[in-house]
Amino acid sequence: MPGVLTAMPDVLIDFEPATPEEVRSVTRKAPDKSYELDPIPTWLLKHCLDDLTSLETGSVPMCFKGARIRTPLKKCILNPDI
Repeated sequence: MPGVLTAMPDVLIDFEPATPEEVRSVTRKAPDKSYELDPIPTWLLKHCLDDLTSLETGSVPMCFKGARIRTPLKKCILNPDI
């Protein structure tokens, strides 16, 4: 019958998550091709891979801990130097 869902077999009973090393290995072997809907180009993902995988451990590289805050002026008549 169309629209009727049937029960799916439990095929991933012994599924274990990939380790960070496995993710790095597979990502590094991937071709540098990208699709327009990819959130990040493959070459950039490979370049930032070690920094991105550090997010799993909760550590953030020191170079990511800085920020520059610049408040835009709401009125063009205000002095931007103040």
